[in-house]
Amino acid sequence: MQLSGAYFRKLQSGGWLQLPEAFLKTIGKNRVYLTRGLDGCLFLFPAEEWRMVEERFKTIPFTQGEGRRFNQFFFSGAVSQVPRASGRICIPRPLLEFARLSDNVLMLGVVNRLELWDHQGLSKIQDKLIEIAADLGVLTKGQIRVLRRVESIVKGFFSADTSATRTVKKRFFLCYSSRDRQFALKLAQDLVEEGVTVWIDHWQLQPGDSLYEKIPRGIRQASWFGIVLSPNSVASRWCRRELSQALEKELQLRGRPFVIPILHHTCRIPAFLEEKVYVDMRKVKYRDGLQVLLGRFQSEA
Repeated sequence: MQLSGAYFRKLQSGGWLQLPEAFLKTIGKNRVYLTRGLDGCLFLFPAEEWRMVEERFKTIPFTQGEGRRFNQFFFSGAVSQVPRASGRICIPRPLLEFARLSDNVLMLGVVNRLELWDHQGLSKIQDKLIEIAADLGVLTKGQIRVLRRVESIVKGFFSADTSATRTVKKRFFLCYSSRDRQFALKLAQDLVEEGVTVWIDHWQLQPGDSLYEKIPRGIRQASWFGIVLSPNSVASRWCRRELSQALEKELQLRGRPFVIPILHHTCRIPAFLEEKVYVDMRKVKYRDGLQVLLGRFQSEA
């Protein structure tokens, strides 16, 4: 297995992190293993690679002090889980604290694993690594210039001033029919990567939660309410219920728009939404619609 590439993700509430699509295709529906890594990062292994790592560590005698201590460090904090259907994993608090992950996460594909970095931790060691590689003659001057450029791009991504859309702090409640879940999850992830906090039931609701309590609370705390319009949602009793609660809140806001219709598939627009301008995100219009939606958030950020 050969993993490569760099991926930027927003760490979501509760320690949830969206894995790169390329990594998900590699692992399929199998389990992944997350543990403390070197230099202050986390290591994420596919199950097959984890088993190989375990076999290698078994060859270290437990009577060997340094090997025993590293085994304790490496394996005692390890957790395993199967990514959710949305492609997310939940990072336990002890591992979040170890790697000091808080908001923006950089994931690096490194041969047989993903490394999860906080940008400050990575910046501290990157200069030293480049110097060592240059001293060993591993890198040419041209390659060093490229690495410096990559380093500046990474730092720029994590800077609060580099992108207006990344400073958006709006909370967006996304209402949709379960039959349109694939579209809704894609939209939610795209918004999260642009700095928008998204409330979507697939991420927020846990087994045993009360739908009648958590959903109305999510709507009350939201800055915006989006409803994915399709024949499925128009026919959905739950969607109508959530939309009714959202329209009631919009009335309380006295003229400030709250409900944003998002057209996913051509359908009969509900009468109480006919007077609203909808965001057209049907098929090839998706990317344009996404920018329109982000612009709407930014206009009142």
